[in-house]
Amino acid sequence: MLNLYYPLIHGCSLCSQRICERDRSSMAGAFCYQISASTVLIRSRQNGRLCSQSRCMPMMKTVLSFRKMHEHQPSIDRGYIRVSDIHTLYYEIFGNPVGKPAVFLHGGPGAGCVSRHAGFFDPTYYKVVLLDQRGCGKSTPLGCLEENTTWDLVDDLEKLRRHLRINKWLVMGGSWGVTLALAYGQAYPDAISGFILRGVCMLRQEEIDWFYKQGVNSLFPFAWNELLSVLQPSEHANIIPAFYTRLTSSDPECRMQAARAWLKWEMSLSFLQVSKAVQCWDGKQYSFHSLEEKHDIKIHDATSMKDNSKQKSLDVKTAKVNEIVAPKMTPQIAQARLECHYFLNAGFLKKDQLLKGVPNIRHIPCVIVHGRYDFVCPVKNAFDLHQAWPEAKLSIVMDAGHSMYEKGITQQLLSATDQLRSTLTE
Repeated sequence: MLNLYYPLIHGCSLCSQRICERDRSSMAGAFCYQISASTVLIRSRQNGRLCSQSRCMPMMKTVLSFRKMHEHQPSIDRGYIRVSDIHTLYYEIFGNPVGKPAVFLHGGPGAGCVSRHAGFFDPTYYKVVLLDQRGCGKSTPLGCLEENTTWDLVDDLEKLRRHLRINKWLVMGGSWGVTLALAYGQAYPDAISGFILRGVCMLRQEEIDWFYKQGVNSLFPFAWNELLSVLQPSEHANIIPAFYTRLTSSDPECRMQAARAWLKWEMSLSFLQVSKAVQCWDGKQYSFHSLEEKHDIKIHDATSMKDNSKQKSLDVKTAKVNEIVAPKMTPQIAQARLECHYFLNAGFLKKDQLLKGVPNIRHIPCVIVHGRYDFVCPVKNAFDLHQAWPEAKLSIVMDAGHSMYEKGITQQLLSATDQLRSTLTE
């Protein structure tokens, strides 16, 4: 089933009456609901053909109100589990102690979990497990790259599931969490009751190149130039090894400078932001000039647009990678180096491995949610996954970017956890 969300202007009372007569959870047909100031449309495909009700789409009316995330009480359990001689993972459990189990897989790698992530699940129905993957959050040691691969994390999930005596659980993953969810599901399909995948990332080389070589930099040249400013000109053609050298350096200042630039680039592209402003060069600096207010907002001065000639040149071949946990490690440095570590190694995956492994999990219920203007993980990723997994329900939110907190994305994740209730098995 394919759902596309298109902005509309006018309304149709016919469709607004029909929605009241339908089972909203089934998404069978077409209807609208409100996202922010725009109206969006759900188009359904059944058996490969556009639903017959879709002919009403050009004239629809907003009929649903915006939903808030669920509120949770403090965690009902928390603890640590030792998964190797080096690594110990931290986890927390929220919601109903006897509810349907679900696990949330954070992005990054290295972003870590926060209690807010449990808010995508109804606490009266779900038992929600949050965990910090190796090397991040409250898991220890922070920023450790040793014994830290996709397959180590896959085995960690299975160890945690057995530790908690869970038979099957619903797996929700976003961005890198989709990569981990697919890898885990394909390795342990009998442990999965369902998937909710947001911002599809499969860490194919084309996806890595899109974000760190040639692709989205054409849309965000100013932010890209700022990212490159911490590197030598000779390193611009292949920035991941250059950042890896800095992020694994023994120099704390070098690591922090690289981490800030790395994460700023990523975060600046995570939301679809439309501002009524124009960016101008006044001969000295780039500034945002608001079209609504009289004052200007300074973005960065001219010096930030120049290459830092004083930046110490480092050779990736001589980086002290064996110094896995350098002093003064911070969560920001840990996330940046974990991401760089995984991207440098293409996620420790073979070419198209996760797409080729989809037949092993096609029998499991799945909802895919993706923002049309996701600049971090292009919508083509979701399209490619759905082509391999036509049984999955694909929802494209037309006025959203990458973040799970974009209003349209949040709505679809909340709907997905509600819709899958009837299909989850123990």
